[in-house]
Amino acid sequence: IIEKATSLSIPQIFETEGEQAFREVEAQILDSVHAYVRCVISTGGGIVTRMQNWSKLQTGIVVWLDVSPEVIIKRIEGTDRPLLQT
Repeated sequence: IIEKATSLSIPQIFETEGEQAFREVEAQILDSVHAYVRCVISTGGGIVTRMQNWSKLQTGIVVWLDVSPEVIIKRIEGTDRPLLQT
C-alpha cells in the first residue's frame, strides 16, 4: 500500500526522503486501514516504534513473529531492506 500510495519503492523512500518520512507515510496508511474489520495488515517491525501506531494496532489482534536474529538474516539475505544498508 505504501509503495502504491507514494509511487516509490520502500528503498526509494528511505533513500530520497529518509526513515522519518517513511514512518510518517506508514502512520498515515495505518490511520486509513486500521478500522477495517476482518482483514490482515502486514507490517514491518518498525511500525510499533511509534505509540500512535501501536494504539491503533491494538484495536485488533496483533501477531508478533519471534525468531532469532540468525533466522532473520537468512530470510532477508539478498534483499534491499533499507535499514540494513547502513
